[in-house]
Amino acid sequence: MGPRCQKTERTVPEVRPACPGGPEPVPGVVLTKPSGSRAAPRAPRPRSGKCGQPARSLPAQKRAARDPLKEEEGEDHQDSWKEEEKEEEKGEEEEEGEEEEEGEEEEAAAAEEDEDEDEDTRHLRGERRPSAPTARRPRASSRATPARASRPPPRPREPLVLRTKGAAPGGWRPGEVLDRLRLRREETSAATQQVNPVVERLLQALQTGPFRGVSLLTAGSYYEHVKISVPNEFDVMFKLKVPRIQLEEYSNSGAYYFVKFKRNPQGNPLSQFVEGKFLSASKMLSEFRKLIKEEIKNIKDVVMERKKCGSPAVTLLIGESKEISVDIILALEPQGSWPASTRDGLPVKKWLGGKIRTELRKHPFYLVPKHAKEGQSFQEETWRLSFSYTEKHILSHHGDSKKCCEADGVKCCRKDCLKLMKYLLEQLKEKFKKQKELSKFCSYHVKTSFFHLCSEYPLDSHWDPKDLDLCFDNCVEFFLERLRKEELEHYFIPGVNLFSQEYIDTKSKEFLAKKIEYERNNGFPIFGEF
Repeated sequence: MGPRCQKTERTVPEVRPACPGGPEPVPGVVLTKPSGSRAAPRAPRPRSGKCGQPARSLPAQKRAARDPLKEEEGEDHQDSWKEEEKEEEKGEEEEEGEEEEEGEEEEAAAAEEDEDEDEDTRHLRGERRPSAPTARRPRASSRATPARASRPPPRPREPLVLRTKGAAPGGWRPGEVLDRLRLRREETSAATQQVNPVVERLLQALQTGPFRGVSLLTAGSYYEHVKISVPNEFDVMFKLKVPRIQLEEYSNSGAYYFVKFKRNPQGNPLSQFVEGKFLSASKMLSEFRKLIKEEIKNIKDVVMERKKCGSPAVTLLIGESKEISVDIILALEPQGSWPASTRDGLPVKKWLGGKIRTELRKHPFYLVPKHAKEGQSFQEETWRLSFSYTEKHILSHHGDSKKCCEADGVKCCRKDCLKLMKYLLEQLKEKFKKQKELSKFCSYHVKTSFFHLCSEYPLDSHWDPKDLDLCFDNCVEFFLERLRKEELEHYFIPGVNLFSQEYIDTKSKEFLAKKIEYERNNGFPIFGEF
């Protein structure tokens, strides 16, 4: 039986473990490869070659000439972001030190690209380079008087060297599996015809209450075009812009924050959800669920699932047989720059380029009402960072070449590998659903591992579709390495370790690693079991 939800005191305890949440992841932040050998699975050895035929890194001149990403949220967000940045830079100069500058000069940018080119060359030769920092230990903190803590130095990690030759283990055919996983047009059309009217009606109903101004942000595997099997699960965000707020980090977690308005919220439609001086995530989520529940009473063949303790989603089941699941998540969209805990995250410089990374960090981030765990209960006022919009954008623009996977561009197998990895975990969870060891794993772990591997091996030539079996095998090995070392950095918040003991125990990680190794050594028989 799971822990009971209960409301806790708003004061932060002296020492609490950080908890980033899942899919499917500095106090007081103010926002103003597979191993070639099966005999030694726990000690991967360096190997020669990479997935697909090696190719030289893009010249610095070519990388620097890339067009920046176009802001999909519109000029309004860009203008507000720039204005907010100018206001905050004055107060953060002494603390932030080396914060990224919007007005970076061309000479400095060129010098940075040249340095990236040198690091690319060293990396392709198999030389070491420092990895992102590991998870921070929680320390005593005070929500009322936050203080910025220094981040631990990066810890070097042995690079994973991928193979280019030989058959994948087991002699199985990944292309045949992918054919079965592809969504059928008629199924997709039928599902969206049921889901879209419900979503549109709920958005319209919410415009008259405290959530007026809420709009749709599609997220999740279906909208990222990595959904597998059948279109029976949809994730949608109802985003609500909240200007002039201040974030205070919860218990040095890097991922969870308290939210308060910088000015008196009187007249603000959200003032009814303010407890003391903080915006209560639990009160907003409760009202959000209540309004949706009232509206679906008038919609045929739609029911709401019972609330899951600690979950930010309102889950609807649609259809006569309730076969379609829709998770609706309320998301606050703050104005301003990303929190300081994300400064060293998003390691796409060698993959997509330094200028692209700068543009990505101008994208909005979101706050979802996901509660941080406190022992056997939850801190119900906390909000968790979400980067769903940026993740979706990366998957849509995933190549080091500008036209990767476009009609007239070079093809890669990145998304196919991600689909196979998601399917592998999905099938294992189904097979062992009566056992608790796999209950805490989700597709977000697979996606995070995949993003890191793309950063490690950034060239499109590393992901040649002709080498799909080897590329997938390398994805499996990289994920196994993360399980064995119990280290999986959050892609955007490097101080958060998604495989730390606070979130997933060692026994569960060893169980999953053992099951994956068995499947890998035997040609993945589980792909044909369900």
